[in-house]
Amino acid sequence: TDPVMKARHFSWIRNGFRVQLTDDNEALNDIKRLVDETKESQVLSAYKLLSPVEKADLWRYVRIYLDGGIYSDIDIGARPETTDFFLKQPFEKLNLIGIIENSQYDKLWGFKNYLGHFNWIMGIAPLYSRLPQLRQSFFFVRKGHPNLLELIKDVAETTLAWDASGHTSLGEKKKRLSRSQLKEMEKSGQLTLEMTGPGIWTDHMLTPLKPSDIGIDGGSLLLSTPEGHNLIAYASMGSWKTSEHKNDLIRIVKNAVLIYIIPPAVLLCIYLRRKQRQANVNGQTQRSTARSSLPFVLEKEKAR
Repeated sequence: TDPVMKARHFSWIRNGFRVQLTDDNEALNDIKRLVDETKESQVLSAYKLLSPVEKADLWRYVRIYLDGGIYSDIDIGARPETTDFFLKQPFEKLNLIGIIENSQYDKLWGFKNYLGHFNWIMGIAPLYSRLPQLRQSFFFVRKGHPNLLELIKDVAETTLAWDASGHTSLGEKKKRLSRSQLKEMEKSGQLTLEMTGPGIWTDHMLTPLKPSDIGIDGGSLLLSTPEGHNLIAYASMGSWKTSEHKNDLIRIVKNAVLIYIIPPAVLLCIYLRRKQRQANVNGQTQRSTARSSLPFVLEKEKAR
C-alpha cells in the first residue's frame, strides 16, 4: 500500500470519523442494490462498460445516493479542522457540502474574474471541465438527493450512447462534438471528466442551484478553493490521469506563450521595423534636400 494513501486513510480514523473502504465486489453489489431500489436497470449495464476509474466515479454517486454521507478519495486526508467543521454543521438542514475547486478563476474579491475566465477558455489554466467546477473527490450529500439520482441516470445514458455509437457520440442530449474532438478528449483524459467526472457532476449538483439555495438555510454549503484546502489535506495523486493530462503544465505554458508572448513580440517587431523604415525615409529626405540646395550655394559664392 502506498504510504501516503495509508497515512491519508488513517488520518480520518485518527480524527474521529468512521471510515468504510469498498472493494470491486462490494461496489458491484451497491450498483445492484440501486437497481433493486430504483428499477433503473440501465445503470448496471452502463457500469459494466466503464473503465476502472469511471466505475469509481459512478459507484461513489450510487453509494452516497443510497446511504448518504461524506465521500473522500483515498488520497485526501482529514485534519482536526475537518472534525471541527463537520461537528458544527446542522446536517438536518443540509443537502450538499462541496468545494469549488477553481474559484480563483471564477471570482476575485467577490467580483467576476474576467481574466481568469479568459485564461480558462484559452487553455491557460488546469484542465477543468467547468468554471466554476464542484470538486468531485470530496463532498457530503444527503441520502436520496434527487439531483444525484438524475446524475446517475445521465451517466448511464451517456455511457450507453457512447458505446452504441462506436465511440463517436455522447448522445443527443449532449453537446455535439466532432469525432476528432472526441478522440482528442479521450486521449487527454478529458472525456472521463465529461462522462462520469467533475463535468457531469457539476452540471447536476452545482449548475441547477439558485442563489437562494446556497448557504446553510438554502441547503447547499459551498466552500471556495482556499477554504477547501484549509479543510482537507489534498495529495492530488491523480491516478486517473493519462500521461498527456499529467503534462498539464506543458500545455499551460505553451498556450501562455502563444497568447501572451508571441503576439506582443510580433507587434513589437512590426513597430520597430516601421520605425526603422521611417528613420531611413527621413534620412533620405534630408540628404536629398542637402544635395538640391548645393548648386544654389555655389551660385551665391560666385556672385560674391
